[in-house]
Amino acid sequence: MTEIATSGASAHKDNTLLGNVLAIGSRLVSEGRIPQDVIDGAKGAYAICLVARDCTEVRILHAGEGVEVGRSPDAGTPHWRIDDPWMSRRHFLFAVEANGSPALRCLGAKNGTFVNDEAVEDCAPLRRGDVIRAGSSSFLLL
Repeated sequence: MTEIATSGASAHKDNTLLGNVLAIGSRLVSEGRIPQDVIDGAKGAYAICLVARDCTEVRILHAGEGVEVGRSPDAGTPHWRIDDPWMSRRHFLFAVEANGSPALRCLGAKNGTFVNDEAVEDCAPLRRGDVIRAGSSSFLLL
């Protein structure tokens, strides 16, 4: 798993959550911060982007990789610590299956996990462009 550096998020004239998330995704692509295999839509290559007012963080995953996301994820697994008081300690797992398909597994988060504003009870398949909401944080899947 590769981590791409944090940068300041820019404002966009579309003030909706989806508009802001998509604008930031477009900016990351134009800045060259997303690898070509993700831009080309290569099976098994995905970027999950945390979209926040003060920063944008990105994790790149390939087939067979996963990352647990939360306030204090299990240190024994690849993890991404998010400083969000509304997220659970272990909120969700984002994984790219061995066959190259992305999926999300909710880890029993008290405040729920949502994909495109639909609650995820257990597992959900994902596709590029999906917006994941956990706590007060939003993520874009590229």
